[in-house]
Amino acid sequence: MASDVDPANVRNQLARVVDSKAFASSARSGKLLRFLVEETLNGRAGDLKEYTLGVKALERRDSFDPRTDPIVRAEASRLRTRLALYYATEGRKDAVAISLPRGSYVPLFESRAKDQAAAPAHSERRWKIAALVCAAVAVTAVWWSFRHKAPELAPLRRFEIELRSGGSLGGSVSSDVAISPDGSRLVFIAQDANAVAHLYAMRLDQGNAVVLEGTEGARDPFFSPDGQWIAFQGNGKLRKIPATGGPPVALCNAGDSHGGTWSTDGNIYAVLDTTGKIWRIPANGGGPIVVADLLPPCWPTHRSCLVRARCY
Repeated sequence: MASDVDPANVRNQLARVVDSKAFASSARSGKLLRFLVEETLNGRAGDLKEYTLGVKALERRDSFDPRTDPIVRAEASRLRTRLALYYATEGRKDAVAISLPRGSYVPLFESRAKDQAAAPAHSERRWKIAALVCAAVAVTAVWWSFRHKAPELAPLRRFEIELRSGGSLGGSVSSDVAISPDGSRLVFIAQDANAVAHLYAMRLDQGNAVVLEGTEGARDPFFSPDGQWIAFQGNGKLRKIPATGGPPVALCNAGDSHGGTWSTDGNIYAVLDTTGKIWRIPANGGGPIVVADLLPPCWPTHRSCLVRARCY
């Protein structure tokens, strides 16, 4: 902890951050931040390990295994993103900065100089421009898809899922359910009795869900355009697996995936880490290539950093 920051000021800043709009939609990020800050202020920074955070801060069971359950790494990544967003918008004039360095779970507390705390108003405007660029890309993609092929509406279906694993529906983070483009198949994440997430798949005309072997720690599932494959993130890799089951295939590294989509052009477009980049990955194999770079403000690590939105 920086020596020039009073613990009382840190706690006041903590309350301001957790009550902000940037944290309004994520009680889990606020809870994790409170735990990290209080443990550090109370002299227990050395105890902030992945297992401890999973059990004490994120309420995992004592059997929690960080090697198969990525919840701590994923939530820490989301916390860093929310802190960056807060200090680029509502907190740009705050006198105290709280940050979580990459590769560490020990927060840093810094006093901000007046000229750095009073960031130019156009920084927020650039952040909004970057968000608008993302929205425009998404809208364009949807328009292009419907322009080339207007799919027929599938009939309304209702169904029930019975879990036979003794676990619970849903993963730790991100998307839990995906439906194939033709509406015939469903894949979802469920945790077994040991709180380990797996992919389960079922045909909607049969209603019998089966576990897809080799998908331990899976999250962010999505289908290929023909519905024959399912892509997902698992154990630090972006992988694909046949929808009917079979050995998963590793496509590339994905240290902290934030979702993706499988395009009809034979490529997967995904966020593979926390760098703000969108990658194109050939679905049949090949190295990932950056196609867009949407970097959020990176205060306080690099104080001169500005928002950038680049397309390749």
